[in-house]
Amino acid sequence: MKGSIERRGANSFRLIVSNGVDASGKQIKLTKVFKSLDTMTDAQKQKAAAVALSEFITEIRHGQAAQSKGMTLDQLWQYWLEHYAQDNLAQTSLVFYANLRPRIKAALGHIRIDRIKPEHLQEFYKNLGEAGVKCVQKKKDSDQEKPPEKLSACMIRQYHAALKQLFNHAVRWNFMNANPCDRVLPPKARPKEKSVYTYEETGAMLEALGSEEIHHQLMVLLTLTTGIRNEEMFGLRWSDIDGSTIRIRQCRVYLGKDIGTITKETKNIGSIRDITFDSEIMSLLKKHKSNEAAKKIKLGSLWKNTPLVFSTWDGDGAHPQSFRSFLNRFTKKHNLPKLSPHVFRHMAASYMINKGTDIRTVSGKLGHTKTSTTMNVYSHLLVKAEPITTETMTQVLAEARQAHQDNKKTGTKSR
Repeated sequence: MKGSIERRGANSFRLIVSNGVDASGKQIKLTKVFKSLDTMTDAQKQKAAAVALSEFITEIRHGQAAQSKGMTLDQLWQYWLEHYAQDNLAQTSLVFYANLRPRIKAALGHIRIDRIKPEHLQEFYKNLGEAGVKCVQKKKDSDQEKPPEKLSACMIRQYHAALKQLFNHAVRWNFMNANPCDRVLPPKARPKEKSVYTYEETGAMLEALGSEEIHHQLMVLLTLTTGIRNEEMFGLRWSDIDGSTIRIRQCRVYLGKDIGTITKETKNIGSIRDITFDSEIMSLLKKHKSNEAAKKIKLGSLWKNTPLVFSTWDGDGAHPQSFRSFLNRFTKKHNLPKLSPHVFRHMAASYMINKGTDIRTVSGKLGHTKTSTTMNVYSHLLVKAEPITTETMTQVLAEARQAHQDNKKTGTKSR
């Protein structure tokens, strides 16, 4: 195996090694850039380059040298998609990565992966954080232009995570020697406090809810009292309800016009859970089921007979975004602060924590795989709930003293 050294600059050398021929008979040449130190003499630089060439040849002989063959980042992305992602990732994840790809392709897609450096990534993250990067839609019935927006630190970290995964596969496939993301720090994302209704606002919302249709009342109370995810609620089947218990086993998600709505497994293994509900929801479920039966009789053969709890007018599965649309109309109609389906999940967690429910129970209710996830998301609420622990311990000590006094009076010894 032959090798040669090509001088490229004062401190830069290209190492070239011949590694056989390809199917067309063309010689395969593997290259690597070596940079010497400024402090070295010219003779020392030449010697260091010779040592690097020897090591490079050894790497190739042992199959350790990266062989990207001029692959660009966008070509790597396509290779990763075809040889890994399409067979191993959920469809929701594929759509998420597809939404990230355009910006990555525009900024870095043309660069050969063996030439991507940490400074390329750092500049990319910096650009993502500049005003005007995020597309802003103009409000309906308004001529007022919204100010340019930038991507959040949390979103930029998603780009970093995607690139890191991509380069990890490239290293595993021997296309790269190292992952450049390992030497880059994405911006810190500070978790925002979740904005939820006050008790007074919740009371006003519940009062207004009484005039709405039964299935909408059920959606609100179900998400508010159980913390169920929107996609879990729309994946709920009648067979998943047993007495006062709901079994969370599947989700329904809308993935855009090109794909539509799909039914999928739960977000993670921790999301497979059983949730109990109260008598008010039980009553609403019975009324809703009766209404569904009446619609089925009225439509006859036109009824599509979905097994799902929430349906359209003709018995097909309800659109997962229909709840959001209802909430937009509902809050505007009753002059209430804006609500989204996910806010009810935060409200459920907030109220449980503020009433002293232990974090493991809250985590299980929400379907978090780890309690650390719950603690990270609701850390500010745990701080606010801390005084409750003082009241609890005060009550525990008082009960302990009273029990001791009672035992003294009766002559009973405590164990």
